[in-house]
Amino acid sequence: MSDETNVIAQVDTPLGRAQLHLPIHAQVSASATVSEAHPELPAGMRVDRTVRIDVQIKALADIAPMMFAFLLDCPQDQGSPESSEGLESVRFNALGTQVSLAARDAHWMLDHGIERKLVPAHLRADPFAADFASWLMHYRPQGFLVEIEKLYRGDTVICPLAISYASAQPDSHNDESTWFAVEYALP
Repeated sequence: MSDETNVIAQVDTPLGRAQLHLPIHAQVSASATVSEAHPELPAGMRVDRTVRIDVQIKALADIAPMMFAFLLDCPQDQGSPESSEGLESVRFNALGTQVSLAARDAHWMLDHGIERKLVPAHLRADPFAADFASWLMHYRPQGFLVEIEKLYRGDTVICPLAISYASAQPDSHNDESTWFAVEYALP
């Protein structure tokens, strides 16, 4: 991804600012809808805040590849990947606070995302192959980078993202509250 980016959405957390970065170029129009989420959590779990960000990217020309990043500026900690079926997430633990950033994984986006018209059908992966090269997630110490193999002029992608944080958890390194919150906040 280019070193020059636009920040199109941000959420402040106790550990730092989470930002959605898109490369600066005139080949896309992009917007983000940021909304509070209130997912129902399993008994005994709690979070301070959960936010959903729906980023919409429209290709104004053919683009290969299209990338964007969801990163937390957290000098106290590097994130740890925590993926599961349908979810890619990164969790940070520092200063008694836990923050999780998340997005749906490639398999979900290239199956359910196409059904829900979140991504164009030409990105559909072979359901019998392990290759999801048209939608890749790259973990970074501060979050993750999403790489879309190719968008054609007029293609629109809507990528749902979520962030959740909880402070003053008695055993924050083993608490899964923020993971459940981001899982339940996403479609």
